[in-house]
Amino acid sequence: MVASTPVHSEDGRLELVINVLRDVTESRRQEQRLTLLARAGEVLAESLDVQRTLAEVARLSVPAVGDWCVVYVEDPDGTLRRLAVEHAGGRHHEVVGRLKDFDFRPDAEVGVPAVVRTGEAQLHREADSALVASDVVDGDRLAAELEDLGICSWMCVPLTARGRTFGALSFLSTESKRRFDAQDLEVAAELARRAGLAVDNARLYDEAQRSLALLNAILASAPTAI
Repeated sequence: MVASTPVHSEDGRLELVINVLRDVTESRRQEQRLTLLARAGEVLAESLDVQRTLAEVARLSVPAVGDWCVVYVEDPDGTLRRLAVEHAGGRHHEVVGRLKDFDFRPDAEVGVPAVVRTGEAQLHREADSALVASDVVDGDRLAAELEDLGICSWMCVPLTARGRTFGALSFLSTESKRRFDAQDLEVAAELARRAGLAVDNARLYDEAQRSLALLNAILASAPTAI
């Protein structure tokens, strides 16, 4: 933003103009972050469907948090599964096909497996396709598949509920050329925290419904005297 102040001489002639430049990028970004979290709170309260809830989180996250958002969940057998992929420019459909043939390395020190295993977020201000692909088997081949995305920054945050990490949100910066910072990581972590609570509520509701159905079945088959 530019604010101009004219300076006149005593006889009223314009002598100079003082221009003051103010960077409003960060304030606008902060406004976007707050709007995102408010909207996410509304959306997460509307559904008790786990898959739909997490897919909606991914959709809301682009481009407010990153150009890409990928949601991962851990299945009961420990397998990490990509649940949703979103891109602000609509390229997620083509990338889903590139990712499907690659499995994670459980012992990876960087990326999704490490975040889910440790429950700790990771911020990579400078990143490329090789780094992002380093957490899968045959990472070199995936890196080549993702090279055209132009990955320049990456962060990954855990999805946690009741002390257990059950997944992760991964955010990529590509065409925007943004470098994620600590504030971006804080917003991503808060979004993941809210998503984790929503998923936990959905699972508790599902468990309660199954318990109620089981109780009704028992009562229905019990002798009339009971």
